Amino acid sequence: MSKEVQSYFKSKGITHYNNEPGDHGTMGKIERFNRTLKERLQRLNRKITQKLLSDTIENYNDTLHTSIGATPNEMRGKVIQSELDHNKQLKNKVESDFEIGQSALLRLPKKQFQKGQREWSQTVYKIIGFDGYKIELETKDKKVVYGRPDDLKPTKAKQTVALNENAKDSSRVNIEPQNDEEWEIQNIWSNGRVMRCRHGRIKTT
Repeated sequence: MSKEVQSYFKSKGITHYNNEPGDHGTMGKIERFNRTLKERLQRLNRKITQKLLSDTIENYNDTLHTSIGATPNEMRGKVIQSELDHNKQLKNKVESDFEIGQSALLRLPKKQFQKGQREWSQTVYKIIGFDGYKIELETKDKKVVYGRPDDLKPTKAKQTVALNENAKDSSRVNIEPQNDEEWEIQNIWSNGRVMRCRHGRIKTT
């Protein structure tokens, strides 16, 4: 963000927040508000000016929202108990579904795969902590990322170093089972093979 924009926000008392990439819940709320604002402006059927835009937003903020039982202006700076309860339930569910030390794969962004290609990372992460409803993940070479519960897939494979998920051919990776039971590796490589192993280490190139 440029210094000019930061200065403008500060002069108007605007607090600017950034959401994390892939946070569809937050993005959905933003898109819904944008659509509501656009619909209100279209109904006015007037030339859009800065004053008209400001008045429309103020009108929105003075409108009663049944979901919170108040107007946005009335709730400004206040904590919504229903939101706290929801977040607490979500946090408890995350911590009950996943465990510290558990191995997991991370869903790849859609831009990195197409139909018939991998959906899950070849990198195997270890869960090292929880941050609200997000899960802190670490690779064997100590690289840390965060993932949402819906974007994680538990696996029996052991933690690996961070691999280049954009590469056509993956780096060599060693994977060992945690016990003597036969298991199927969750990673589907770029050539479409699904590897199996039993009682030992496998290597893929």
